[in-house]
Amino acid sequence: MKKILFLFIFSILSVFVSAQDAVTILDRASAALKAAGGMKVDFTIKTEDLLSKGYIKSKENKFVLHLEENIIWFDGETLWNYVRRNEEVNITIPSQAEMSKLNPYAFLSFYKKGYDVKKGKGTAKEHEVIMVGDKTSQYKKAVIRIDKKTYYPVLIQLESSQGDFGVEIQCKSYQKNQKFSDKTFQFDRKEYLGVDIIDLR
Repeated sequence: MKKILFLFIFSILSVFVSAQDAVTILDRASAALKAAGGMKVDFTIKTEDLLSKGYIKSKENKFVLHLEENIIWFDGETLWNYVRRNEEVNITIPSQAEMSKLNPYAFLSFYKKGYDVKKGKGTAKEHEVIMVGDKTSQYKKAVIRIDKKTYYPVLIQLESSQGDFGVEIQCKSYQKNQKFSDKTFQFDRKEYLGVDIIDLR
């Protein structure tokens, strides 16, 4: 009986320690990206019907996301979404929920609420963190692989809570301490003459 009780307590503590370790890893990843200042990341993004290369430039809460299909600028308040095939730009003031779908690194804030977090198997070079959402969470599951030396994300896999999409982002390279002006994160009409501008603010 004592042996069974000991094993039960040990298993509970192991789960707790695993969760604490996983949160610590994500905390360090978040801190590493914030400490990097201006950052450019090259990546590939894959869904069921899409494989695209792109890059993101970010500074604080601002970013510009370049994909093969579109470019998204966000200056901390206003978002411009340029759709290449339609030659149009939609201007909006996005909600926090909308921003979490657009920003590849949104997991660095939402993991603290509504998710059970634990360590996965990982490798000699990478941590693996698994996040399982509750009924109120935007994502049903997220798997993040994080480099053990830099604490930068290497792989991000997201599964929606409705099960209607899955996304895999592979981060290919990081360039930190980049000097970006605030205009980097704003749509410049002069560079896109002739496109339709749809203001939805």
